[in-house]
Amino acid sequence: MSNIRPAARARFADSVDLDPHWLATHAPTVVSVARPRWMSVDPYGLAVGDPVLARWSTVLDVTGHHVVLDPDDPDHVRFFAEYGPYSAAAMVGMTGPGDVVLEAVDGECVGLYLTDAELAESRIDVSGDEWRTQHCTRGSGCPGRFRARTAIRSRLPWFLIRLGVAQKAARDCGCHDWYRSGDDDWRCYHCLVGHSTTRPPAPGC
Repeated sequence: MSNIRPAARARFADSVDLDPHWLATHAPTVVSVARPRWMSVDPYGLAVGDPVLARWSTVLDVTGHHVVLDPDDPDHVRFFAEYGPYSAAAMVGMTGPGDVVLEAVDGECVGLYLTDAELAESRIDVSGDEWRTQHCTRGSGCPGRFRARTAIRSRLPWFLIRLGVAQKAARDCGCHDWYRSGDDDWRCYHCLVGHSTTRPPAPGC
């Protein structure tokens, strides 16, 4: 969990439990209410020629694994809202990297760190059962196969993954950990068999 301001309260939800457009809808609101100093995304999965890159090439130089955005620039906020749900890590923060007000990790877990006053002003509804005060714990106690391979892959630079190093297993892992790769597209972190176009069950078995 990120460090947060003393007055802020941490709230978490698994992305599969939220509307597919939750981040795109509410990120601009958080920026407007909290008035953050920075935003960032990790576009590790964007290849040359990707439509997102083509659409935003005149606005941003998206060439590395960490793109810092200006929350005062409306185009940057729109880019964050559009690409953030599919980024390895999308964050909105105040004074430094540990002072986060909104984050989305691997398109899987959303963390919201607002004060009660900011939350009231934002009118973001966090009263549902999908929201909790404990951080998302993907795969905790999950007995599925190929977890070590996933751990290795998570630490590799993207170009090695593109070359097939520690790639997802072709066989069924036996216990899928889901992440959202598109509006109606969910995939498993560990194997190629895990793919669904409808909302899958919660992570774990």
